[in-house]
Amino acid sequence: MSETAELDTQKQLYLRISQHPGLTLSQLAEMQGISLPLATYHVHYLKKHDLITVTKDEGTDRYFVKGEVGVKDKLFLSLFRQETLLTIVLVLLKYPGLRHKELLTYVPMSPPLLSYYLKKLVKKGIIQIQETGQENGYTVVHEQEIIRFLIHYEPYKIVDGISETWTDFTIK
Repeated sequence: MSETAELDTQKQLYLRISQHPGLTLSQLAEMQGISLPLATYHVHYLKKHDLITVTKDEGTDRYFVKGEVGVKDKLFLSLFRQETLLTIVLVLLKYPGLRHKELLTYVPMSPPLLSYYLKKLVKKGIIQIQETGQENGYTVVHEQEIIRFLIHYEPYKIVDGISETWTDFTIK
């Protein structure tokens, strides 16, 4: 690969990270149409030259242009680049107070798996448990801040199957 081609690939990766902060290495490679080893090489170059930063969340590296994304938005991006977590939050924005059983109709999965994701979102401060008698419901914490984030970063555009959920939410 010529030096010009390398610089062009690095520039394209940098722009992709700037446009879609919080992507993983495999997402970057897929979106750019390059191999994982080649993406690794170029991302390493960008990190070495202090152009991008990496945040590790539960073993997954996510990439950001240095100085462009705040700490809280990095947390949101690391969570909302995951289809299931984003879907749960979008459903709860549209239908606050849903109970576990009701959420299962919108996010079809096993009850224990849904419980795992809900606990993760509670632990990260994204949703809270709302006591409503016999069975607790769930609501999004800082709803306006999360809506602002979703409008600004549009994570639903690059997560498969989410566009319809977001469109349904915005028609509210």
